[in-house]
Amino acid sequence: MPARLSTEEQWRKLSKIVQNGIERSSRIQQLNAAASVQLDAAEHALDRLFEEVAAFIPQARPWPRSAVVAVSRQGAGPYRIAA
Repeated sequence: MPARLSTEEQWRKLSKIVQNGIERSSRIQQLNAAASVQLDAAEHALDRLFEEVAAFIPQARPWPRSAVVAVSRQGAGPYRIAA
């Protein structure tokens, strides 16, 4: 049977676990914000592409906006489907 850890060692290990969780949570938020910017840019580019195509092919309107996923900036939820 392994030797029991001292209270101090238990707290040290627990602190490391909690700190690691906090750091990961922060990193996830940063990555989510970066992904949001990229998704917004991609949606804008797609909208412009459809606008350009519609200038030459009128039947291209309305374009399938329901297929585009947009990230909510309101914080109500992580994602919403654009209508």
